[in-house]
Amino acid sequence: MKRLRSLFIFSFTALVLAGVFYFGIVRPEVGPAGSAAKKIEIKSGAGFREIASLLQAQGFIRSKYVFEIYALLRGRARVLKPGNYEIASGLSLSSIVNVLAKGPEDVQFVLAPGMTAKEADEKLSGLNLIKAGELNALSLRDLAESRPWLTKILNQVVFKGKEELSLEGFLFPDTYRLSFGSTAAEITSKILDNFETKALPALAAKGSAGPGRTKNHCRDFGKTLGNRHAASG
Repeated sequence: MKRLRSLFIFSFTALVLAGVFYFGIVRPEVGPAGSAAKKIEIKSGAGFREIASLLQAQGFIRSKYVFEIYALLRGRARVLKPGNYEIASGLSLSSIVNVLAKGPEDVQFVLAPGMTAKEADEKLSGLNLIKAGELNALSLRDLAESRPWLTKILNQVVFKGKEELSLEGFLFPDTYRLSFGSTAAEITSKILDNFETKALPALAAKGSAGPGRTKNHCRDFGKTLGNRHAASG
């Protein structure tokens, strides 16, 4: 009896693995190979089964259940990333899972001269990189812990009528390549690092980061440097 049960389990496992191999690697999904790619947006926070249902509803896969089983067996169910994708028709299930596990291509974010923190927040949320309001909700004091230069500026610069500083004075105009899945803090860190590299030396040379300077002064100075940087690029 035990031998019969073992044989049944072995046969069933082999059948499942053969099905996974066929559906995941050999058989292409919906659409002939070489046809136009289709766009799909996977929202931040979307669950594994929600992603499977979306793929089936939009015609990228035949069965969400086969997708779920395949992704689980490959250990990819919890690493599928949000973002905007262009997926070619005729890909195998394995290829689609690999695309979603790798994540979308980086997004180009242009921080224009004179752009306010509110406008930057709206643009980033419009690109589905952050949730609306996340950029403005960040505390520069927290980000300054690993940046002595920022701590010094925050302690010196006078902001009339405000106790807490914002990103407003540190938005260096430039083109940034950002990855889906990045947090608002990581995006802000990239902007601050760019400010440190390109604007801070000039600010220090002019004494613009000394006591009595306002955030608008720092922002306008960064805007001027950004215009020069854009013109030279």
